[in-house]
Amino acid sequence: MKTLLAAALLLVALSGVAVAQSEPFIGIYDAPEYVRCHADIALYTSVTVYFLAYLPPPIQAMTAAEFRVSNLPDATMAVMTPFWGTDLVIGDLGYGLALAWSPPLPGPVAQMGSVSFFSIQDFGDDYRIVVEPSLGSGNLIIVDENFDEIHCDLVPMWFTFNCTGSLPYGCDCPLHFTVATEESSWGQIKALY
Repeated sequence: MKTLLAAALLLVALSGVAVAQSEPFIGIYDAPEYVRCHADIALYTSVTVYFLAYLPPPIQAMTAAEFRVSNLPDATMAVMTPFWGTDLVIGDLGYGLALAWSPPLPGPVAQMGSVSFFSIQDFGDDYRIVVEPSLGSGNLIIVDENFDEIHCDLVPMWFTFNCTGSLPYGCDCPLHFTVATEESSWGQIKALY
């Protein structure tokens, strides 16, 4: 059984890009390389979080997205500075935000932009923000390169400041980018066992 499973993993690794997720999703990470969905933030320091959209095959690129982030710190707690890489921005991140890009952002992992949080009040432990549907339209969508609206996975995607692991699912990301590329080595595949 292990041999069969190892052979299947090797075929996936050699097939180019393989991702376990079948619906697009928007996640928040501590780096553009989608490493972790948590970071520590101390008083009077800054943390930048990155908004990334996963585009499953056959979606090659995205032209727009609509979503919101719940539980954002208010102006007495942090100064937020967004950078979306586009001037086509409508709305507010806490209520509903629509972004559009021209040319389209390529997948499978589209880097939508970032937000810098400068703490002016203690965040405390386990301060979690969550990607959710826009309150204005009810949409959590991406728009593909053919201008078709595609609903994103409704599994809550979060980012936790000062994570201690006490919240549901601890410090783990709700969905991981499970991408195998040609650069994957046999040692990396064997390390799964």
